[in-house]
Amino acid sequence: MLKSLLCLPLLLAAQVCSAQMPQSAQTDLYFPHLADGGPASGQWQTRFTFINPNASAATVTMWLYADSGGALALNFGSGPTSQAQFAIPSNGTIVLQSLASSPALVTGWAYAGATLPVQATVALRFNQNGAAKLEITAEPTLPSMRYGSVATPQVGIAIANVYSTVSIGAAVTVYNAAGQSVGQSPVTVPALGHSSFNLGQLFPSLPANFRGSFAITPQLSGYVFIAWAVYSDASGVISSLPDGRAGFPVSQPDQITAAFNRLVNAYQTVLPDFGPTPKLVISPENDSNAINAHASGGTIVQINLALAELISDSPSELAFVVGHELGHIYQQRTGKYLWYSDVEWDADVWGLLMSLTAGYDPYAGAGMLGKLAMATSTGGLAAQLAQTWEQMAGVDAHGSFAQRTDNLTTFIQQMCGYSTATQTYCVQYKSLLHPHFPSLSSVPLAVVFPEPQRKERR
Repeated sequence: MLKSLLCLPLLLAAQVCSAQMPQSAQTDLYFPHLADGGPASGQWQTRFTFINPNASAATVTMWLYADSGGALALNFGSGPTSQAQFAIPSNGTIVLQSLASSPALVTGWAYAGATLPVQATVALRFNQNGAAKLEITAEPTLPSMRYGSVATPQVGIAIANVYSTVSIGAAVTVYNAAGQSVGQSPVTVPALGHSSFNLGQLFPSLPANFRGSFAITPQLSGYVFIAWAVYSDASGVISSLPDGRAGFPVSQPDQITAAFNRLVNAYQTVLPDFGPTPKLVISPENDSNAINAHASGGTIVQINLALAELISDSPSELAFVVGHELGHIYQQRTGKYLWYSDVEWDADVWGLLMSLTAGYDPYAGAGMLGKLAMATSTGGLAAQLAQTWEQMAGVDAHGSFAQRTDNLTTFIQQMCGYSTATQTYCVQYKSLLHPHFPSLSSVPLAVVFPEPQRKERR
């Protein structure tokens, strides 16, 4: 049964929190290159800019690493430091600009972790005798298994190692304009270390007017890295290049952390009695129970990498899983079951509502349950027995995936039909995210009036 006293506040919160999040906003922000200092005749300066697009304040902690992997201290105006922590108010901005105080050029990279997705840029400015000559700006990136971009001998490349205990080897391959490989060179980066070079340093035989492409891949399968490239040619012009990392497969820990932070903020904003942030455990389990997630003791949420890999193409499906587990945390802490007396069905509704509140698509819950049914060989819609991600073997005491999907569909229909205000919100939501869904009352989040017809293109 829909809880009328809670439904409307959740929807109003969702209406605010589900504002379009910038695609570049992340909770894990990796800056593959920074440069600072040098003689007055050629001096580099690094500037970080952080913007918080959320309705709540965000806290950011940033660490700086040297080429060797050790701490790199820069002076942002309060003395040399290798770590900075700051809070950004809603829609606020924080700027950290180095003083370029080192007499010798130092290079490295940076990682920043935020409690909510924030936007950021890093700008590298080159000064000569106090006069700015050029500036290159780039967004942070995420780890990837491949990076590729345009190739000239003068193109600058930076690679950083996100692993704290092992060095990584990367292979840089160059292709000519016809797509033929013209050479490959290895690059080794120490733990938490950094390497930067011009492509011509690795491939000195490239002619000055060479134009082609390059690709960076790990020498050992399964490893990831971060990279960045800057364009330059024989003319001396320098410019930024688009992000060249592979879009799939994604870095699962970063995706899990982002969803977890957003969902925790949604719970704490909507439910005053939710309490402190639970501990997040990202587990590499690969046994028969690997496609799994669980909450325990009201204090720990564990998301297994195998489960995240199953839904790696859908952040909203991952958000539903995280929201579901945080629903268990709420149950364990308060003893409340507000939607169903059944533990799993109740957590399903929390996953749907809170993922919606955090700005994700509520339809993803059904997609997640469908993928679990497929992965556990219980995909038949008529199946009466199925497995949950808490119970990956044996009988599911809480009903089949099909039943749970039907529960979510029914809940959305009830929510959208609760009042004029909720109907209006659902219409707005549908027109923004699902404008081509059929306008039928049987379809959740359906538009109740016909949309204007577009003329057919000829």
